[in-house]
Amino acid sequence: MTQNVSGRVGAAVLAGLDTGLCAICAATIVAFSVMLIAQVGLRQIGEPLFWIEEVCQYLMVYLCFLGTAIAWGRREHLVVDFLPSLLPDTPRKVLTFAVDAVVLVFAAWAAWASAEFALYSMRKISISLEAPVGYGYLGAPIGFAIVSLQSLIFMVCGEKGQVLSRQPELEEVGM
Repeated sequence: MTQNVSGRVGAAVLAGLDTGLCAICAATIVAFSVMLIAQVGLRQIGEPLFWIEEVCQYLMVYLCFLGTAIAWGRREHLVVDFLPSLLPDTPRKVLTFAVDAVVLVFAAWAAWASAEFALYSMRKISISLEAPVGYGYLGAPIGFAIVSLQSLIFMVCGEKGQVLSRQPELEEVGM
């Protein structure tokens, strides 16, 4: 009974994170595209805005780390699955748990280290934006913190906490 409840709660948290992260990444891609198109047009008329390039660099940082969290939360991150596919159910679950534990430890450390770097970078002011550079680097600790949370949910809830991929399997679509 408890596993059922924790599995449903875990799945709900993962689904909410997935939806929110997808919305943020979609908005980031739109903003990135609009700014780059505007920059190309402005360069053609000889009036480029230099801050656009820096904002696009920071948006790319956020997109990279938030996209990583989306892939990890869906269990669609690049993975070598040769060994797990050969194992019976129980050893496969143990291996998956161990991998989740390693990812949790690494992601928690990376969130802490990148947060320290972002906070340290707040002292440096961007010339073109006239804002602390650290804001551009906050995507890394945010993304790693989300991956840590997802790994913890996977470990506590097991397979029931997984959000299934939104893309149908090839067999389902007749390929």
